[in-house]
Amino acid sequence: MWFWICSLFSGIRIFSQNGILLNREIEPEHDIIFSPAYIKNNKIEKVLIDILDKKDGELLRDYQKKKKVVYDNLGRCVSKLYTFPSVYGNIFTTAKVRDGKVLKREQALAFDSIMYYYYYNEKHQYTKTVQGNGLQFYNYMYTYDSANVLKTEKKIYEICKVFLDGQCEPEHQKLLYEAAYKTTYYGKMQSKTIVYNEEKRPYKEIIRNFDGVGNIVSEQESFLLSPFYTKYTWLYNDKGELISKSYFKEEVEQWKINFTYEVNGQLSSEKIYKLGIFVNELMYVYELGTPILNSCINRDIIGQKMQIIKLNYILNN
Repeated sequence: MWFWICSLFSGIRIFSQNGILLNREIEPEHDIIFSPAYIKNNKIEKVLIDILDKKDGELLRDYQKKKKVVYDNLGRCVSKLYTFPSVYGNIFTTAKVRDGKVLKREQALAFDSIMYYYYYNEKHQYTKTVQGNGLQFYNYMYTYDSANVLKTEKKIYEICKVFLDGQCEPEHQKLLYEAAYKTTYYGKMQSKTIVYNEEKRPYKEIIRNFDGVGNIVSEQESFLLSPFYTKYTWLYNDKGELISKSYFKEEVEQWKINFTYEVNGQLSSEKIYKLGIFVNELMYVYELGTPILNSCINRDIIGQKMQIIKLNYILNN
């Protein structure tokens, strides 16, 4: 469950025209606080995040889990860095030896990192996203047609000889897949996208429905030669605030998030359900009298533990 800790800062979400979403994880996304307008209006350049763990009945523990999110002057996220203890645990680095015997070992935690980089066109659409660990990377490349609708997508695997500031000097590259998209709109309320493979054969269909103000309310993805499908739904209140988001596999609801807001419109909490069972709650704490998020608490109901996410900001001059 800890994949999702305050996951408004993690994962990749790709926007095209009318809210088309690509490369989503099956787990829910939390993406309704840190919009480009929010970042730009509050002159935020970077968000530095510390993540603390606590099991019920135990003390709070700091495993040095950290995230750094960087934005440009338009409020768009350009990079993310997530650092966490290595699965290999402690690494013995030095030893004090006398007469061939080890008297004392000094040890230090080893850390792993995941990096994300994002590139945009003049329409603020992603043209490239990169995810990797400093050596191996997955690149997603996008092009759009004259109507600014997604046209093609490529996924490329890279091993880098040198990697610096989001740029890779590749030692090895491999094209993993290539797809083309053709979207047809039926008025303002529905669209249908046919996805073609490398051989230019159609293999997938995506149907999206929108409400009267352009909000996406459902998206169903089906493989043309299979009876199976997945579906997402969104529900809004009279103020236009997102109050529920669900993911279905065939007819079974896999995930559901319910959002609640303060009177002033600030997001208060998210309750997450898996197969109808309440499993997580995220609670948001703001700086007194401001819209600035101070911390986020993720309560794992099933695991009986929580994470506390503390946020610090570096502002533009």
